[in-house]
Amino acid sequence: MTLSELFLIVIPAAWLLWSLFVTKPAGTLKFVLRWAVPLIGCLALSYLMNQKLSQMMGG
Repeated sequence: MTLSELFLIVIPAAWLLWSLFVTKPAGTLKFVLRWAVPLIGCLALSYLMNQKLSQMMGG
């Protein structure tokens, strides 16, 4: 795994930890709409990019 692949995997997880422990959510629905939905999208995108890069590189 290269540094760029590791970066794509670590950044969404770091964003989740930042949002959970540093920011104070006003309400559950507001929290879900503001943080969880984009985070899930970023996680899915990083996973798909990692899989596509692995397939292209023959891994």
